[in-house]
Amino acid sequence: MRYKKFAGGITVLSLCFALAPITKVGASEKSVAIVTPNIPSNVAGASAFNLSNLARSGYLEGIPSGSQLSWELATGRITAHDIVKAGVQANQVSSDALNNPAYIRAIELNLAEPRISD
Repeated sequence: MRYKKFAGGITVLSLCFALAPITKVGASEKSVAIVTPNIPSNVAGASAFNLSNLARSGYLEGIPSGSQLSWELATGRITAHDIVKAGVQANQVSSDALNNPAYIRAIELNLAEPRISD
């Protein structure tokens, strides 16, 4: 299924996830926490959040999109470093990002599957 893309490659679906509130309704309900770390500003170009969305949407050459990306990240076939490298090749982020562990960690966190806690 294809989603209508807006400026910058953000889909309606990703906007819904980004804007959805985190709530806990009852004791038996599960909650999901989304962590967005502070990223040092010494990386020029796309933020870790935006680069993650470009990867998830299939805009980075050599990086699969959607559930295939999730699978390849989970199996270790693709790493956050690979995504940053593809972002550098696509001129979305400076090569400084390849040597910035905080930026790479932020990519990992943005692409991690949500963990459900009690």
